[in-house]
Amino acid sequence: MALLFILLVIAGGMGLSVEAGLLGPLASQVGDLWATMSIFGIGAVLTFFLMLFFSPRSSPSFFSLPGWQLTAVCWGRGTW
Repeated sequence: MALLFILLVIAGGMGLSVEAGLLGPLASQVGDLWATMSIFGIGAVLTFFLMLFFSPRSSPSFFSLPGWQLTAVCWGRGTW
């Protein structure tokens, strides 16, 4: 299991270098803000599809959660 985590850390570092290599030339073409927003948007779409296909099917509904958990998520403290 520790080897898996080490490989995930290495893959994450490689992904950051690829992102920096893409963001630099893109920012010179369209500007810093649009380049950052496009990279963030692509990451959000990829995360959505990963969650859509690989998430557990028994996850709770958004509206079945207590209100304090929803406000905690909005404030960045997403602990269940």
